[in-house]
Amino acid sequence: MTAMATISSTPNLCVFVPVFNEINSVEQCRKAVLGNDLVKQIIVIDDFSTDGTRDVLGELKDPRLLTLFHDKNMGKGSALRSALPHVDAEHFVIQDADLEYDPREYF
Repeated sequence: MTAMATISSTPNLCVFVPVFNEINSVEQCRKAVLGNDLVKQIIVIDDFSTDGTRDVLGELKDPRLLTLFHDKNMGKGSALRSALPHVDAEHFVIQDADLEYDPREYF
């Protein structure tokens, strides 16, 4: 007999979005991620962008969105470690801001 986990339809997913110079895609990414009904929280971590991404992130508003800013470029791994203490969901995934992965396919 094989046991299978049941996926709840209640929002219980946190999405980490590490960004570095993603001004052209960060807003589209936010909309796509928050369009998934399973998403409870999105944590965007800006890794010291210099192309205006930080300004765009400062304007994004949604109660499910938390934005963190690094004071210097420290890499994707560091961005993910910065986000971990803020998770308020049962599960989490990593979403690149360039939408390489489709947020509609999390589960």
